[in-house]
Amino acid sequence: LYPMCLWLLLRTPLGNCLENKQEQKALLAHLHIGEDSEEMQMLHWCKKMAVCVLTILGSAFLCLVLSLQDTGAHNLKEQRYLERQQTGEGSKSVEVQVEGKGKEAANMVADLVGTKLSKVVNELEKLCVGLPAGQTLVTKSQILATVGVSREFNIFELQDALSKKDVSQATKIAMVMAKDERDFYLPATLTMLFRFFSQLMLAYYAPEKSPAGIASWLGIRDWQVTRNYLPAMKVYSGVKVMNIISKIRETDARCKGIGNGGASSAELFSELIYFILH
Repeated sequence: LYPMCLWLLLRTPLGNCLENKQEQKALLAHLHIGEDSEEMQMLHWCKKMAVCVLTILGSAFLCLVLSLQDTGAHNLKEQRYLERQQTGEGSKSVEVQVEGKGKEAANMVADLVGTKLSKVVNELEKLCVGLPAGQTLVTKSQILATVGVSREFNIFELQDALSKKDVSQATKIAMVMAKDERDFYLPATLTMLFRFFSQLMLAYYAPEKSPAGIASWLGIRDWQVTRNYLPAMKVYSGVKVMNIISKIRETDARCKGIGNGGASSAELFSELIYFILH
């Protein structure tokens, strides 16, 4: 406590009157405290600890103030949102005008945007904002004009379309995937296709042709057999599957520069998908 009291004394108005180091040294000499004494070292330690404590307390206080500000802003935003919901301000009731089947327009939005909820919400908000005053119906032509194609496909969706030999869907997925120059990597896609068609070739030789028998033979799940392999076995012959495997190997070599002839990855991929489907 003695060094702490001395430090506090030097920080009081009395201590502040000692404007130069000579007066401070005189005070320390009067108290019989040397510069290298244990009391002086303790005094320096107390100074450092006081600075650390004050820094921590200041940081904690600042975090508390910022947290209270964020909480207040969030509560204000939530209150305004509830007020708009109660008064109906800024909201618009939207129905989709459908020609023919009841889910046609909804399926159109899903095909164009995909199943990612954040994108679906953004596109629906764009539809609401773009509606003329007084109109509460969205037509299919407005969906096509406003939404556009922004869906991202993956190899598994392409595999589903190929297993059913859905020419239209598979071609559309392949075109969208090939245009994505940032994420599309042809060798990885060829690896997945080679694995699928190789297992499809093995499925023809399964001792038991039931979903459980083929799944046990291939070492995969029953739902995979029902979803992909059984439909593919109905639309592809064994000879066609052998030719597809050979074409995949050829495409893999060409994308790595062997007998390419200057074709891009997108062109090679489109050529392969056409060969598979026809």
